[in-house]
Amino acid sequence: MEQLQEKITNDVTNIIKKYEVDRCYDSAIVILEENMENVRKDISLYIHTLEETKRNIITYTEKEFDIDDHMEIELTFRVSNLNFKELHSFQLPLDVALENLKTFDLNEVSGCTLYELLKDTDHEDELKYFITQFAYAIADITNESYSINCNPTELFSEELFYFRYLKSEHEKEIYSMAVGYTLANEALFKPIKDVVYIHGLDLFNVCFNRIDFIE
Repeated sequence: MEQLQEKITNDVTNIIKKYEVDRCYDSAIVILEENMENVRKDISLYIHTLEETKRNIITYTEKEFDIDDHMEIELTFRVSNLNFKELHSFQLPLDVALENLKTFDLNEVSGCTLYELLKDTDHEDELKYFITQFAYAIADITNESYSINCNPTELFSEELFYFRYLKSEHEKEIYSMAVGYTLANEALFKPIKDVVYIHGLDLFNVCFNRIDFIE
């Protein structure tokens, strides 16, 4: 039974990981909520195939838990003989965490501002998340760009002169963060298409936690 448990654990874990997203929770594999039905179908097909090679009946059950801002599902597998007598049961070591990711089509929302799009919705908390992440991203770009040689007549030349006037790295970091938070707050009230045009879709998307923009 230990070998069968190890096989089912490894195989089912790999099935779930096919749908894994780039997100991390403790003791859980994170997938999009919309893909859970595909996971169920794949596991059922796997169990059916496995039963044809084993003289056992294999079933599994799901138990749902609400954890913070998402749901996790605990999977328990049971192995019975052909007379339906349970021989062994075990839980999958990793739960399945369901991520409720909202996707927006840029063609449909590009004329809106982020504030207009997300205010008073289930994803309003993304506004605060965006400000923080966008500010840090811009601060990194500012710090890197102003630290190398470039034409002082370029965009932000006054800021460039001021940045180079600062003596310590700590002062430069504070200044870069100030620039980042200023641009982040401005970005909330600009048309989304303008923000994406200036900063790029990839940088824009990494500044959100539970939403994504596609072209």
